[in-house]
Amino acid sequence: MGPNSFLASGSYDKLIVEVQYVNGSEPSPSTISNVVSFLQAHLNKPAGISVVQKAVSSPGKSTYSVADITTFESHNRTQLTKDKTLTAYVFFADGDYSETVGSSSKVLGIAYQKSSIAIFEKTIKSFSGGITQPTSGTLESTVLEHEFGHVLGLVNYLFCNANSAPGYGPWVSLQQQRLPYVLSGRDQRRDRESYRRHSARPRFKIAITT
Repeated sequence: MGPNSFLASGSYDKLIVEVQYVNGSEPSPSTISNVVSFLQAHLNKPAGISVVQKAVSSPGKSTYSVADITTFESHNRTQLTKDKTLTAYVFFADGDYSETVGSSSKVLGIAYQKSSIAIFEKTIKSFSGGITQPTSGTLESTVLEHEFGHVLGLVNYLFCNANSAPGYGPWVSLQQQRLPYVLSGRDQRRDRESYRRHSARPRFKIAITT
């Protein structure tokens, strides 16, 4: 399974996105609507794209490592790729990313496996809804689409263009309009370095530096 499994219909003509969340950390309806529209615009899935949502019990952690999230997924994911149906998994966590504890850079989401994403809803809420801040729905949508971009093979969307990633030019523009300050130059370099270090098992993230 790779980016082409999502982009093309040859192997899989249907996509189910399984969204699990801890109560109080659920995504807004606009986030689900926006990500479905985004996927419909860029993927070739003639049998359809759907989202299955489910509330799950909190693991009881204030921070999550990649190992924590991977273990949680292995115990809770129910939608598995089978026959012509491809699946993706998204977990909206009720904690922060463990690697940024004590740091001025806060990670909002990560793509940690070929079809798996974690959104750190607690962190998103702390950077949204206030004066001069985006709404939580806007920030959630931006982060989730960004992480799906990595699943689709984009290492760093700010360095992609219509020539290197056909069809993604409008998405890049939309992302920058929604949240132009999300990725600093340092964050962009970190994404490229992450790709080199974890090319066998990609792990990409979107962060805000305070």
